[in-house]
Amino acid sequence: MPLSTRNNLATLVVGSVAVALVVLCGAAVPLRLLSSIFEELDRLVGYADASFRPPIATTSANEDDAALRPCDAIQGGGIVARILRGEQPFPTNCSRREEAPAGLRFRPGTLPLTSAETLQHCFVNATRYRHHGRRYGDVSRVAVSDDYRFAYVLVPKSASSTSRHYVQQYFNGTELMVKHSVLMDTDYLSLVSFVREPLNRFYSSYHEAYWRKLPFQSNHEVMDDRYAYIYDNMTKAAWATCYNAVRRQQNPQLCEGVDESPLRNFERFVAEYDGIQPWDVHFMLQTLCFTDGSGTVLPMANLYDATDAEAGWRDVATRVGATAFLNKGKEERDRANSRTLFNASSVSTATQRKICQLMALDYCCLNLKLPEVCRGAIGGEEDSVFCTVERNTENETKIHHWAERTNIGVTRMGNEPRTIHGDNGGDAPAQNRTIHNRPDTVATLPIHLLDPSAGTSAVLSWEALAANWDRDATFEHIANTSQSAPLPALPLNHRIAIIIHCAPKMGSATLRTACRDTLETTCGVDTDRKVDPKGYNDPGELADLVRECNETHHFCQRRGLLKESTPPITGVTFLHLYPFRNYDEWTTSALKQPFDRDGERGCDHLRTLMDDCEDNHGELSFWKYPKTQMSDALPVAMQRINERREGHYVALYPFREIHSLLEMLSDEYRIPMMVGSNGTEHAHRPRNGTCNTAILDRFHECFTAGLTKLP
Repeated sequence: MPLSTRNNLATLVVGSVAVALVVLCGAAVPLRLLSSIFEELDRLVGYADASFRPPIATTSANEDDAALRPCDAIQGGGIVARILRGEQPFPTNCSRREEAPAGLRFRPGTLPLTSAETLQHCFVNATRYRHHGRRYGDVSRVAVSDDYRFAYVLVPKSASSTSRHYVQQYFNGTELMVKHSVLMDTDYLSLVSFVREPLNRFYSSYHEAYWRKLPFQSNHEVMDDRYAYIYDNMTKAAWATCYNAVRRQQNPQLCEGVDESPLRNFERFVAEYDGIQPWDVHFMLQTLCFTDGSGTVLPMANLYDATDAEAGWRDVATRVGATAFLNKGKEERDRANSRTLFNASSVSTATQRKICQLMALDYCCLNLKLPEVCRGAIGGEEDSVFCTVERNTENETKIHHWAERTNIGVTRMGNEPRTIHGDNGGDAPAQNRTIHNRPDTVATLPIHLLDPSAGTSAVLSWEALAANWDRDATFEHIANTSQSAPLPALPLNHRIAIIIHCAPKMGSATLRTACRDTLETTCGVDTDRKVDPKGYNDPGELADLVRECNETHHFCQRRGLLKESTPPITGVTFLHLYPFRNYDEWTTSALKQPFDRDGERGCDHLRTLMDDCEDNHGELSFWKYPKTQMSDALPVAMQRINERREGHYVALYPFREIHSLLEMLSDEYRIPMMVGSNGTEHAHRPRNGTCNTAILDRFHECFTAGLTKLP
């Protein structure tokens, strides 16, 4: 049963003495009976969670707000709220278009909904924000009061210190790590927390993290080298004298102008900070504190205003009948010595607006109004934060912000989620601009470069990759021509299908075995070990497997992609993995394979093929080299993306890193590991001979010139 106000319940049933007695004397009534009575009252009067809402972030809808405006206009909060509640259908004429943003845009803080209500309609890209909230895995740190059946969800720099003290002192609570599955059970606990205006919270987070990482403190936290400059010109003496509100007042002349260096470093920090990987735990987005690892929103009963925690907890105490809190006197729990480095009023407008962009998810998903400085346009450039409501593949309407529509600097391929999100305007800076259009040509298709050993993820176009991929190219050489970028993000409610495109002399035997075992384990597909895994040689069969095997995330393929004629596969995003090996190194290894298997007889067979320039050998075959495979497959990817509206990403990786890569992807997308990807299928084969190198020379004469001519 939701957390309820027993006093309010008594008011609702004035005239019903028996029920009032139960409410007021609940301790003497069996819990099951009491719960049943409360649930029935909730049903009759629509009480439930709606009764546990504060007046934070709510806006009254007027007649103009309730009217649908043109799709590319800023919508009023009233119409968006009606669509979110299902009271009005999502307008079909506002579907995704190339020439205009998809969905309906609206300003943060304009919905006639509370923060808790708005949060329930929020889409959170768990992949993009994987570094927010993953500190504890599948659990969250909460303060639980079993006596009053609620849990307070901790949010750093949002009245968390005060709230933890109150729950322990006055509600007999205990701080615990609780699984998300337990927190999702609203019959067991009701969840409450506090939220804070994001711009002010960002300042506070910076000051807190700065203090914790001071290099001259004996117990300072580890400092990220990327931001070491923020401590330039900071000495222990200066900190003790000036960076303290009380001492600053005591020494006004001594500390005159002392804010300049910390403020300058702060503005540099904001300019370089991307908000994706928090510098410190206090920089975690508030919205992410209310989600599980998959991006599912916790069923928060109430979110109070952190600027008045005393009033919020008094409301909780009134509702649950916590007399210990109601009878206490007012407490002052502010830190005696402020950790404020600079005056926020001195921060430049550009820096404040950048912070609002970084905090767009909180502004949109918690329905918090933008500060005046972050509204509207500056110099004719519309860089304000907007939210968008879109419709996902399950016909749900959701909210998210502009940054989640694409990874910054990376063109998204395929379908994107239709949800509520934030948008920073059509003329945003290039590094922050949402890319709405799909790639125009195969040449512009983005190829991700994934290197687990180096811990890097980058991207470049197929045109750029093909131009730099000659017989001398190394993975490091190609990576140097790319730009750093996050891993591809999954649309809402999509399953990832990782298609491993196998190539000879690049671990293909091990991968085929692993795919057979994975299909048997996850989908019950029993295949003889002497036979290639199902779908390996047949794109149509592979498509059927992806559709039917909902618990399978790894598939192997020999050549191609999917058939152009295959009907769309919905609810799935494809990640195609191609191995990289230096061309000459690969041909040398492939030349050895016939000798390992059949000695000179195997070499004679290969020599015969090369004499006629026949590209039909099992190992040394030009069409089996990954660049050739990709050149054949990418036009099909374009067709599937643009005509079938599927999501396809393509990635290149160092072939020896496949197991580490799959581990990284398993952690990234929260899927099981592939069975047996670290095997050594051919370890028993002899390695003491090879075929005559004249055969390899002939291979190069026949085929190698085509390597740099591939489209």
